[in-house]
Amino acid sequence: MATYKKKYKAEGKKEQAQFDESEFETAGVLNTLDETASRSEKWIEQNSKALFLSLVAVVVIFLIIFRVY
Repeated sequence: MATYKKKYKAEGKKEQAQFDESEFETAGVLNTLDETASRSEKWIEQNSKALFLSLVAVVVIFLIIFRVY
């Protein structure tokens, strides 16, 4: 999902200094966000029927209350 790793070659240098990006706080935050999004998407897919039925029930209850008053 996140693409924060950039590789480039500096002009005039044969070897480029390589950094361990896992040391940076941003890399950790992005990895955490990716994992959280994946778990959320999986949970929504597994519970989509219950979520849809709950939404329909709330709308029906709202319409019933709206009709009465």
